[in-house]
Amino acid sequence: MKVVVIGGGGREAALAWKLIQTLGHANVYRVRDVPRPASTTADPRSTSALVEFADWCRNEGIGHIIPGPEAVLAEGFGEALAAVGGPPVIGPTRAAARLESSKTWAKEFMLRHGVATASAVLAESIAAARRQLDRFPGPVVVKYDGLAAGKGVHVCTGAADAQAALDQIEARFGSAAPVVLEECLTGDEISLIGFTDGETCRLFPPAQDHKQLEDGDRGPNTGGMGAFAPVPWCQPALLEEIEQRIVAPTLRGLRADGLPYAGPLFFGLMITAQGPRLLEYNVRFGDPEAQVLLPLLADDLFGLYLAAHKRRLGSAPPLRWHPVTTVGVVLAAPRYPEGTSHGLRITGLDDLPADLLVFPGGMRQSDAGWETDGGRILTIVGQGPTLEAARQRAYAGVEAVSFIGRRFRRDIGRRPRRALPTTHWQEKVA
Repeated sequence: MKVVVIGGGGREAALAWKLIQTLGHANVYRVRDVPRPASTTADPRSTSALVEFADWCRNEGIGHIIPGPEAVLAEGFGEALAAVGGPPVIGPTRAAARLESSKTWAKEFMLRHGVATASAVLAESIAAARRQLDRFPGPVVVKYDGLAAGKGVHVCTGAADAQAALDQIEARFGSAAPVVLEECLTGDEISLIGFTDGETCRLFPPAQDHKQLEDGDRGPNTGGMGAFAPVPWCQPALLEEIEQRIVAPTLRGLRADGLPYAGPLFFGLMITAQGPRLLEYNVRFGDPEAQVLLPLLADDLFGLYLAAHKRRLGSAPPLRWHPVTTVGVVLAAPRYPEGTSHGLRITGLDDLPADLLVFPGGMRQSDAGWETDGGRILTIVGQGPTLEAARQRAYAGVEAVSFIGRRFRRDIGRRPRRALPTTHWQEKVA
């Protein structure tokens, strides 16, 4: 079986790496981009480009497409490719992908189907959002409705910050941009990814992402500067409550709304003193969560995708996991997240110990060797029996790899837990 992984980032590198373990190098292709469906572009060549891509897949014997980035699903690439005779894209339909592509639609879905989440106000424009701000006298979360590469969410301390966030959204997306104003929750944030066929959901271990650019969770939001998994304080009682209050109602909602779903479903969660609350859905693996979760999986990733696609997850055996912890540290461009970097030489990759994993993102190979070619250049992943051991391995790799002006956080895996009142689901962790 041959597959194509769509996307050129670190997440897609991790997906390809894991798929190669069972399918082999010759059977896993990566493409950075694919033709856009005619419904999303004015380019008259879009349909013929899709036909050419479908023909190429047929000639190469490609059986399935594995999408990495969310935009492919949000634009309905799977439906468009199927319409011209291309292979199946394993993922949600365009309608189901609104769980990520529209914050407004997703929030309405959560409230309609009883998913535990924060209270919110939905505003149809920037001006409407400004008029609603007085309903949030304290901290508030301001979210642009559409896709923003992980940078459309602004956690604001008060009205002045919220107005500045709306200014930024207006400058980037226009005055008609829909916005969600949301209650600012306090607690510990985790990422939980499940594989689902719409009926059954097989959960991965919880991970924790580090979104802010600088140590101590300071600076602007990014696509993610590092992550670790599993999260040691996420005990079975908490995960059971997440399944009951968030995962199960989500699956019931998808079925009730007639929205077919197959593949990974990401739950961005805040663990508050009142219990878990859903912050957001993603309809794909997170980045950098994929880079730390996929090394933990002891099973065949393609088999998991195929079981979801064929609606057979319910009869599949439980997932198996390697008994280790992983820590991933992102090395980013000098001006990230505002800018990218191109042509800076990357040194030290050939000297890394064999136990370290390197997932390339914004980098390319030239006659002179590896060079920068993007924002988040690469992710270095260390593994170990404990979180601290994995941290030490990852940062040993960080010290060995260099390019001019590299940016990275030194505290991945060391975020302190917030002091929350004890609730019925919390269990003490030594």
